[in-house]
Amino acid sequence: MGFMGMMGPIIFGIIFDHLEASLLATLGAMFIIGGSASSKLSKGILESLMTVLVGTTSVFLGSLEGGQSWQTALWIVGLSFIVAHITGMGRQPALLGIQFLVFFIIGSGFGSNGGRVVSLQFAFVFGLGAAWATFLSLIFRIFFKQKDRSQSASSTREIPFKMLFKHWKKMLKQFKGWEFPIRIGLCMVTAETVGLCLGQDRSYWIPLTVILITHRRFASALQRIFQRGLGTVMGVLVGSLLLLLPLSHVTIVFVVGMLTAFRPLLKERSYFLYSMLMTPLMVIMYSVNNGMTDKLLVDRLLDTCIGCAISFFLGYLIWQFKPRAKTH
Repeated sequence: MGFMGMMGPIIFGIIFDHLEASLLATLGAMFIIGGSASSKLSKGILESLMTVLVGTTSVFLGSLEGGQSWQTALWIVGLSFIVAHITGMGRQPALLGIQFLVFFIIGSGFGSNGGRVVSLQFAFVFGLGAAWATFLSLIFRIFFKQKDRSQSASSTREIPFKMLFKHWKKMLKQFKGWEFPIRIGLCMVTAETVGLCLGQDRSYWIPLTVILITHRRFASALQRIFQRGLGTVMGVLVGSLLLLLPLSHVTIVFVVGMLTAFRPLLKERSYFLYSMLMTPLMVIMYSVNNGMTDKLLVDRLLDTCIGCAISFFLGYLIWQFKPRAKTH
């Protein structure tokens, strides 16, 4: 199913000579495939439709607000702070919030500078890819029984949202309830400031790296930074080298589509490879028409390393020295 979901838009783009659009549609499909954890048909469809809605809306808003220098930066920083709060409400709100922010930053990389028609086109193409993957997921669920991953992941029953929301409100009265939003806010302010200083066309890549690797739980934060950071760097390198090779755009897009199609299978097996296979698609999507140069390759790698460094120092390391509560 993953292969069909990824390769469908790629084949369409090759046939009708719309490679950039096919890559954007593939990105939409990628975030749908393997996203639902429920084996219940109705719940799985609802989760997929919510992802389509969130992704399409955020790509539209991101591209609409993208390319406007500090205004775009303020939007991303503000949304990051809000989303960091939402992640404390439970798994599903956290997932949708992170998806919205990631899609918004990706959309800002297109930067339509307020052009609503262009932004609608971006969102429409992204939505088509996501809708295609949702359709395939529906067919797959109807004809094949799927193990309920939400039950296998935890032996405890799902906590009602009302209880989670009540706990979230209670935590806001303590510093711990504000800690992750402050961590994310500090990282994103730094990322946007550095990005703007280095150049507007690169300002989205650093915060995107930060939000992809900064984790809420300290217990898994360092491992996440290392695996996702290294995977992102390798992904940038792979995608950039493919563009530097004397290959046709059709061949490059087909190879990336093949690699990305295997990504859902690696989610539980190798988080490093799972992280790596997303990045070449984004690198090529942003560069397929403009080409890849040695300078741009170095810039992409540098931006990724800067994002990893910001996440490590401001999102993890400095918080290891905070005063600990005294126990009596």
